[in-house]
Amino acid sequence: MTAGPADRASEGTGPDQPEATPETDAVRRLVDRAHAQGEQVVVFAATVANASEIVAGRGGDALAAMILALAQRAANPDTTCDLLTVSGFGIVGALTVAPGEDDKAITQVADQLAGLVDVNGERLWPAVTLAARSLEHADSIDLALRQVRATVLDAMHTSPGSVRWAAPGPSASPGSDDLALARDLALALTTATEQVSLVFQPVRELDGGGTVAAEALVRWQHPLHGPVPAQSMVRLAERTGLIRQLGSLVLDRALVETVLARESLGPDFRMHVNVSPFEMREPGYVESVVAALARHGVPASALLLELTETSLMTSERDIISVLADLRAVGVAIGIDDFGTGYSSIARLHRMPVDTVKVDRSLIAGIGTSSVEFDLVRAVFRLLDTAGVQVVAEGVETAVQVAHLRALGCRLGQGLLLGPPGAATALHR
Repeated sequence: MTAGPADRASEGTGPDQPEATPETDAVRRLVDRAHAQGEQVVVFAATVANASEIVAGRGGDALAAMILALAQRAANPDTTCDLLTVSGFGIVGALTVAPGEDDKAITQVADQLAGLVDVNGERLWPAVTLAARSLEHADSIDLALRQVRATVLDAMHTSPGSVRWAAPGPSASPGSDDLALARDLALALTTATEQVSLVFQPVRELDGGGTVAAEALVRWQHPLHGPVPAQSMVRLAERTGLIRQLGSLVLDRALVETVLARESLGPDFRMHVNVSPFEMREPGYVESVVAALARHGVPASALLLELTETSLMTSERDIISVLADLRAVGVAIGIDDFGTGYSSIARLHRMPVDTVKVDRSLIAGIGTSSVEFDLVRAVFRLLDTAGVQVVAEGVETAVQVAHLRALGCRLGQGLLLGPPGAATALHR
């Protein structure tokens, strides 16, 4: 039985959805036949979670031989597997089951794949990880296949050797396809840079003084999906090797505004720019920062590079020399979101850090809870021993300002002191 126009419409051929492939066509025919017979189709993906260890220890040929052996097991008549494709990724299959027999059928496939595999005269253990999803007649086949692949890749890192079910949901929509988003981000950082913009949030003196610094915050307005959260954008750039391009664009635009801000706010103004440890690990990173400063005529003392507490502490060994080199040329280093990670004051003493931003989660209750007030006081005292400048984040009420001033905190950042906005707002 072949699919009619109505069935094909469920696959979609719009700009966000790929054209049908032989794989999706084959599954669609299977779904149509199962639907006509009152049965159901389950698609699954299987991969070897310890593939990197196998390749490192025995070579790529050994992994290929292992996947082929697993495919032969999956094709065993006992599994009733109707369709099977094999690639370097692993195995993708589909099977027809009676309604309500989904779990039993996939458990049978998992049991069939389990066990040592003979590879080039040696027995090796594959950490076979499985993801599956049941298909309704109107479901998008392409979307379902992407869901099981994404689920099995997640499972191989978080629960290797397990069986996971991929549930339909907004997070698996075509708009969240990381490959498409990576392509779009690459375009936004090269030929469509108007999609990327910066907003600036001031750092102000708590005694009513002026703006001493500002933090540059990146924004991405996707042409189809609208605003993409900055955190998601950065993580995508880190995963896809685009972090250097993103960091370079942000730094250049931030330095343009630094020149203007220093003209109106004075030579002591400093621009804070967030940076990823992935970016700092790039060869020649320090030289690229120095070159950007020279290109815009900005002194190194006017730039502070911020890393989150967790990213800094977990990457300390990799980037400590980079931080030291940056400070040697005059660039300041800051820790953002302090209090959310697991750093210690002893470690902080060893780090080349100039400024610490105390996270909003610690500041939030300072005006309403004596316990939280005492906690922040203890944190400030410890930071004072480290000799760093302290900025309180998330300042939203005058009561918080009064309590922070009582604790000797001089600088703050938050909605009360100025929300993120255009660079011109820094001058008010």
